Formats: sequence, C-alpha cells, structure tokens
Amino acid sequence: MDKTLYLSEKKQVDITRDGPSIWVREDGKAGRRIPARIVDKVIVFGNVKIATEIITLFADHNVPMVFINKKRGETAVSMPHNNHLDNHYDEQKVILKTEENIGVYSAWMNNQRKEIQLDVMKRLSINVASCFRDSGFSEQDYQGFVMRTAWIHEKKWKAVDNIINGLSLGMVLRKLIEAKLDPHLGVLHRRQNYGLAMDIRYIIDAEFDMQTIQFFKDNPDGKYFIRNVDGWLVTREGMLDVAKRYENRKQAIQELTGQIIDSLFVLIRRLRS
Repeated sequence: MDKTLYLSEKKQVDITRDGPSIWVREDGKAGRRIPARIVDKVIVFGNVKIATEIITLFADHNVPMVFINKKRGETAVSMPHNNHLDNHYDEQKVILKTEENIGVYSAWMNNQRKEIQLDVMKRLSINVASCFRDSGFSEQDYQGFVMRTAWIHEKKWKAVDNIINGLSLGMVLRKLIEAKLDPHLGVLHRRQNYGLAMDIRYIIDAEFDMQTIQFFKDNPDGKYFIRNVDGWLVTREGMLDVAKRYENRKQAIQELTGQIIDSLFVLIRRLRS
C-alpha cells in the first residue's frame, strides 16, 4: 500500500464507488478498478466531480485527500476523523510546555532544515556547498543561492511550488497518521491547521526547491504555463509533469520524512525526561 492516486480534471470521466474500491471510467477507454487499500494518499487536480461516498471511503482507510487548484496550490484537505490516530498527543504537548522547550524544538527544526539544504546544494554545486559547509551559511544565503541557480520568473516559480507543496502535504500527513501523531501541533506554524505537517514540510523544503529548479531546467520554453487574469497558471500537462517528477523522487522523500519523525520522537522523549 504505497500508491498515490492522482485524479485530474478531464472531460467525460466518471468516478464512482464500488464497495472498497473506486471505478474510474473514461470515454473510449477501459474502466479501472482501484482498491482503496493500495492507496496511501489521493491528489485531486482541478475541478473533479467526486461523490461524498468516495471521500468517506478513503477516510475509512486513513488516506488523506489533498485538493489542488491551478491558482493557489492546495486548497482543501480531507482527513480521517479518528480519536485514536493521535495517540501521542499528550506526549507532543511537552514541546509547547515551556519557552525553553519551544526553543529546543525550533533549534532542532532549523538544524534539520539546514542539513537538507546543504545536501541539495551539493547536488547543484559542489563548490558552493563546500564553501557554505566550511564557512557556515544563513537562510538568506541559501535563498540567494536558489534564486541565482533558478533564474526564474518569481510568479512562475510560485505556481509550480504551490503544486509541489500540495503533493508534499499529502505525503507528510500520511506519515504522521502512520506515526499516530497529531498533525496540527506545530511550533513554527503554531495554532494553524496541520501545523506539525507544515513544520515538517518546512524542514524538507529544499527537496522541493530542487524539484522546482529541475522542472524549469527541463522545460525552458515555458510550454506548461498559461496566463490569464489570475496570473501565471500551470497547465494540466504541466501539473502531470510535476507529479511525475515527484513520484520519481517519492521513495527518497518518504524515507527522509520518516527519519525526521523518528528524530522528533527522540526529541520528545528527551524533553519529557
């Protein structure tokens, strides 16, 4: 059970529930039966007609659904409501118990983020990474390096980044559900929905910068963009290209997320001792 189900806006597509599965039927093509048990997250691109019974089917299997539009990235999330999913909620609260604990968590988060930033820089430029590793680097240094490497129109960058953020939110939520952690109890994103998920996504953010940079390097002609009154939007084909790249790197990012969650458990135990 490690499949991402992508449902994208397309004419003449019918999606129905059939017991523990869904059927996807498209005019001129054979229908596909997809059991919910083999899906670990669902990503919905654009305006897709989905019955409530399909949303409840995936919720019953603890599978998050992320709804992404072309304008703003993820716009909605469907999560299972199960009081047994956040078994570690009381333990997690130690992070917010004192200002000192919040400081320890923030330092842990920033250190993890920096390690991943350095790893991404190594893949883009060994010389710059060596310089930054030897001399140290700030968040501003890293952001400057990314912008110099990308040379991309900021609004086009944001359009692609929003899609990747939606894909990554589904993955992080799934890992937190598996770990039975409360996905809302974050620090950097305190009092926000999915605060912990967003904290972890912030830690891994450099991996998504890498994917955005590669998307633009491989598509320099801008064929996957359209512009309307809302600004620059990624086309349906462009969204699928982004998703394909994400899938190619998915296993490594999932393992990285798992390691961060393991490290979080170690931190919680240390704060509770």
